[in-house]
Amino acid sequence: MVAWLSLQSLAFAQPVPPKPDDVISGCVAIEAYGGNGNGSTDSLAAWNSAISHFGNRPICISFGLGTYRFSGPATAKPGVGSSIAVHGAGPNVTKIVFTGTTAGFNFTLSNEEAIQMDNMAVLSATANDHDAIAVTSSDCGGSKQSSRFSNLTIEGTGSFPFRNHWGRGLTLNNLSFVDVDSVDFFGENGSSMQGIFATGNATSHCYAFNMMVSKSNFINTANGISLGTLFQGLFVTQSNFLNGEAGIVVPAAESEVDQINISDSSFDVKGDTIATFSPIVGLYVTHNTIEIPKSGSGVHINGGGDQFVIAENNIFNPFGKSSGSGVIVDSAANFGNITGNVYQYLRVANSLGASSSGWNIQSNAYGSKISKWNINSGKRNKVGGGSP
Repeated sequence: MVAWLSLQSLAFAQPVPPKPDDVISGCVAIEAYGGNGNGSTDSLAAWNSAISHFGNRPICISFGLGTYRFSGPATAKPGVGSSIAVHGAGPNVTKIVFTGTTAGFNFTLSNEEAIQMDNMAVLSATANDHDAIAVTSSDCGGSKQSSRFSNLTIEGTGSFPFRNHWGRGLTLNNLSFVDVDSVDFFGENGSSMQGIFATGNATSHCYAFNMMVSKSNFINTANGISLGTLFQGLFVTQSNFLNGEAGIVVPAAESEVDQINISDSSFDVKGDTIATFSPIVGLYVTHNTIEIPKSGSGVHINGGGDQFVIAENNIFNPFGKSSGSGVIVDSAANFGNITGNVYQYLRVANSLGASSSGWNIQSNAYGSKISKWNINSGKRNKVGGGSP
């Protein structure tokens, strides 16, 4: 017997949003809950609906091709022991635009929870003082889970230099074991946005540990990376800091910030490239190319109690512009090693202040037009060696 199938027998009903029990593997598309990448539809309600349908399960939401507009913050708090993943198709084809003067993505994590976010652009349609992506963890002492932010672009809408901007690109409150890989941060004009701010929890005295930043760009940002109290273990490599106010900073009034490693990166900012204004223990700066402005410095140690600082095998001011200082030690900083660096076109290559102690400056190369190689106003410092 021959069975005939008519077109009328085919069902073309609208898709029903999946429930958590329907999700066996993979992510749920935001379109399943009413999201739309047409550039005009508000997808905030779709986001909230998708989050609520997951309940206490791990959350995984994907965005497709297009521009998804949000009129308010996209928030999520997974169930206890669950984590969250948010995926796009690539930062050039998946764009999440927050239209008001509002925060962007805001995630709250509990113990043993993590976040993965990748392959999208997060944009502000206004001159915005809020965070593009903020994560707050209550895990004191570091989760066993690792979080990852990769292949993202964080910027404002408009043409370069971007008219609109965020206040901060990525804010991490008490989140440990973080990998930031291939993320581009664009500010407006070098004074409008911090790239990354990472801190522990001073109220509960909880440390945040270990953030790796690699293959990332910080363009026109106020501070590229800023560290807060109780953060320990920053590793920066193969990254670029261009046209911002500062590169990597520990601001004043922070405490117990330790273990900063910066290597194989390029810097060309308007002020201090790498600066500590609070005490730190363990700063290692190696194999970087650092362009220095007239009023700035390559490494500025001014924390009032820094210890164990190493600056070696860096090139300071490689492009032959008359500028500021290579390494400045202003505060009561103890025990540092400055060696194997190349300097040229500087007011002073290295300056050790009156409170410095136990520093060793050896085997550096001093090139063209350096007004002063080394200034040593401290005690128990050793200065010598190098080439004219």
